[in-house]
Amino acid sequence: MNREIFRAYSIRGIVGESLTGDEMSQIGRAAGTWLQASGIRKAVVGRDYRTSSPALSAALMEGLLSTGMDLADVGACATPMLNFAT
Repeated sequence: MNREIFRAYSIRGIVGESLTGDEMSQIGRAAGTWLQASGIRKAVVGRDYRTSSPALSAALMEGLLSTGMDLADVGACATPMLNFAT
């Protein structure tokens, strides 16, 4: 996995090159493992309106679910909506 995709407050990459569905699934598994170890069992997932977002979001959720997380998918939304849902 390309470490340069990780930024201070986001993950950024070129879909299909530096950021793939497999990598998003790995990120979901890592995040779910960390959250569960921290006592957090629920998460909210949202996405932006880019055409690649549904597939990447699905891969992320697959990884999170594999760790036993309870998810709420709010779909395509603005950041303030995701913050409210969280």
